[in-house]
Amino acid sequence: MNDTAAIDRDWQDRFVMGLRLRDASPELIADQLALVRAHCAESGESAVDAFGDPTAYADSVVAEWGVPQAGAGREVVAMLPPAVGGFLAGALTIRGATALIDGESFEIRVGGLVAALILVGAALALVRLLQRGASLVGCLVLVAVATAVAVLLDVAETPLLATVPAWVALGLGLVALAVLALAVGRSARRQRLIDPVDGRPMG
Repeated sequence: MNDTAAIDRDWQDRFVMGLRLRDASPELIADQLALVRAHCAESGESAVDAFGDPTAYADSVVAEWGVPQAGAGREVVAMLPPAVGGFLAGALTIRGATALIDGESFEIRVGGLVAALILVGAALALVRLLQRGASLVGCLVLVAVATAVAVLLDVAETPLLATVPAWVALGLGLVALAVLALAVGRSARRQRLIDPVDGRPMG
């Protein structure tokens, strides 16, 4: 039996995500995934029959290995600033370019600031949902609703706070996007998880 065939993909993804959210090292995640696959291959059991709920099993693994939980979910929490910053930098770039083309100033409005706060709140809620093993559908619904509300607020005619030259906004947006891209790329390389079976990078 192929040792990857016995594991349901959803179970594996939730198990890996559960360990990541509990600050398990990439090495520990790879080792535990290899053990699960080996057991399922030898016993013929499915992962859910052998190990139960993947999130609960992730809890038992970190407890057994003594993974510190004071900062549980640091990896995902660390993604919040880039995610929110990416939205704001993207909006800044697009609106800055539009204002420059139209020969207008870039406007800073209340709606844009409220939109940023909504995205931060949604991101924090998403971390909590993932830590509790929530379904992917529920997480996607939260992200979709929060993003839609944030976009509507960002483009709405809310009270004006200040104006800046369009070229300044465009320049700041492009610089912010470049910095975020570099930071996310470096972080992804440091946190890359290698599949213990075929040696290929896992998401």
